[in-house]
Amino acid sequence: MASLDEGYTDEDGTYENKGNDVVADLREATSINWVIVDTEEEAKGGVESGDYYAAVGIDKQFSRNMFRMLTDWTGKPGHHLLRKRQEERRGHQDHRHGGGDAEALHQ
Repeated sequence: MASLDEGYTDEDGTYENKGNDVVADLREATSINWVIVDTEEEAKGGVESGDYYAAVGIDKQFSRNMFRMLTDWTGKPGHHLLRKRQEERRGHQDHRHGGGDAEALHQ
């Protein structure tokens, strides 16, 4: 898990960082052993090396999008999931897809 969220300051000057809030909640969760890293590169590297099953990243504009979604924004707060292909996790190379690269899933 890596949060790239830069936070957001609203019109009255209040700063919020919802990405940090999500990370703090996951640190307390016990159902999954979340590994929190500082950068997206660390998260991707962990997936590609096989240390992590998947990596979740919180986008830079996550907080801003959370606060502005009802006024001037038509998307949704961003996150992405990076995981190894099922064939690679099982130790098989899938030559149709070039082998051991991780694939990104976006929502």
